[in-house]
Amino acid sequence: MKLIFPYYLIFLCSYPPFSRTTLIRFICLNVKKKGRFRLIQSLLLISQRLISSFCFPELTLYPMTFEEFLINRNPMLLAMIRESWTNRKPLESSYHALAMKQLYDYLLIGGMPEAVDVFLVTGDYRTARTVIEELYNNYLSDMELYQASPESVMRSKAIFRHIYGELNKENKNFRSSMVEEKAKTRDMKTPIDWLTTAHVVHQSWQLPERVTSPLVRDSENAFRLYLLDIGMFTWQSGENASSFLLKQQQNTLSGIFFENYAANEFVAKGLPLYYWKGKNSAEMEFVVDSGNNIIPVDVKRGRSSLNSLVKYRNHNKNYMAVKLSGNQFGYSEEQKLLTIPLYQCFLLAEALKDGKLPPFPKRFSSLYSVRNMFFTSARFATMNSMLMYSSGISSIIIFKNRSARQAFCLQVPV
Repeated sequence: MKLIFPYYLIFLCSYPPFSRTTLIRFICLNVKKKGRFRLIQSLLLISQRLISSFCFPELTLYPMTFEEFLINRNPMLLAMIRESWTNRKPLESSYHALAMKQLYDYLLIGGMPEAVDVFLVTGDYRTARTVIEELYNNYLSDMELYQASPESVMRSKAIFRHIYGELNKENKNFRSSMVEEKAKTRDMKTPIDWLTTAHVVHQSWQLPERVTSPLVRDSENAFRLYLLDIGMFTWQSGENASSFLLKQQQNTLSGIFFENYAANEFVAKGLPLYYWKGKNSAEMEFVVDSGNNIIPVDVKRGRSSLNSLVKYRNHNKNYMAVKLSGNQFGYSEEQKLLTIPLYQCFLLAEALKDGKLPPFPKRFSSLYSVRNMFFTSARFATMNSMLMYSSGISSIIIFKNRSARQAFCLQVPV
């Protein structure tokens, strides 16, 4: 390993469980004290107690977001989407249609680097989905390696397999009985904690009818689960690739696909997940505490009624709401409703995280920076070992996790 200023990066993607403590202790005592090393462990190898006991910083890496997908698939379209956001103007109809098509491709392929790479190289949806299936099964297999209890392993697998089924019902709240007959929610706590700690699933908490800041969950037993990758979620649903891309099929596609997609985008930007549920099926899929405002976010495939928003506002003072949908960008002053196209979800998440909505932040440029373009596109290159890229901008070091087939990249200043 060559020295990359200002420190080495040690990436552990696979090693025998019995040697973990010994190996990490050796690293701590012999190299970390020199101040030139950083340790990274791949997703399912992370042991929270082990890491914290040795004071290692934690780095969370997620599947590619839609933004990163576009950087590799259509960077010019990404620039247009950003410019549209910055100028607060809708895209031209043809570009809007193109952006929605790219989004549906992303919903089908997802953000697992190997699946995206195969899709970009071959253009074949079925080949890419074969990779997704293999990765999906690898995640299930890895669950057997890092949990002590066989019962916890069995339940973790069952929960993972039932994410689509749990969301694809009238009441989308998690029900343990769908996973295991006669099981209670408390029986699922340990496997759910393991899955969320490993970032394999994301947990969203139900808020009380009257929402206050800071956001506080209504109950320990009222929550929803989302799969870490939208491509895996679509594969789990059993949707056929050919029919999924048909216009008539897209017009009838369940809203839970867009909901899981939005959840992943929010989590990737560091937003905690909460939702609001009222009476008679009224709900706001996400509620975000952004700056000094609580902003409800409604996620829909296309046009829909505002019944849920009306019921939400019957209990909560709200100066503005956001609707994520397949429609063009727009704002209704009368309804205090901002409509944002689904392909701009990553920009919405950025603004909510920064507490700058509304008005829209003016800090975005119309073109994506060369620095970020180089960084992210290099991040997902195909490789069989460690590679390093150097330029006047920065040094990029890329690792590949052979077992999970995920590519990771870190940027080291020069």
